Amino acid sequence: MTTKGTILTCGKCCHEWEMSEYGELRALEGESYFTHIPSWYEWQRECVKKEVIDGTYSLDVPCKIKSLPNSMGFVNVGEGRLVHNADGFHLEGNWKGGGWTLNIPTSSIYSVHIEYNYKVENRDCIDLSTLNDTYYIYPKGSEFSVTKISLATEELFKHAWSNK
Repeated sequence: MTTKGTILTCGKCCHEWEMSEYGELRALEGESYFTHIPSWYEWQRECVKKEVIDGTYSLDVPCKIKSLPNSMGFVNVGEGRLVHNADGFHLEGNWKGGGWTLNIPTSSIYSVHIEYNYKVENRDCIDLSTLNDTYYIYPKGSEFSVTKISLATEELFKHAWSNK
């Protein structure tokens, strides 16, 4: 989904809605499908949940990585790759000539912090934290949604623990 003012547009089907001051949705053409944002959000969750249960959810994208190891500011780590699937998060990159990886298993992460149009890069990002660092990950391309990643993280966690 993208927005401009009060207009929401689906990037897949190009359907457009206008949001009222009360959070109601009205289709600009055709059927509205969803008249309230919470209903639309829960529909998205159910679609992601189905992908998780079916085993078809997967993300594998190039990304830009910044690190915030302390209060002194961001460190540009450079280019990398983000994978998210039933195994969890896998982040890899190169730093000062050496390769590194970060693996966070599905069963250890019940949610992920996301940012929309985050000021550091002025685009959407995912934050993954360890005890010593926080990585701000900016996926590249248009085939990702930080909202979907957030929902998938929650659904993958639930699915992993329900199967134990």
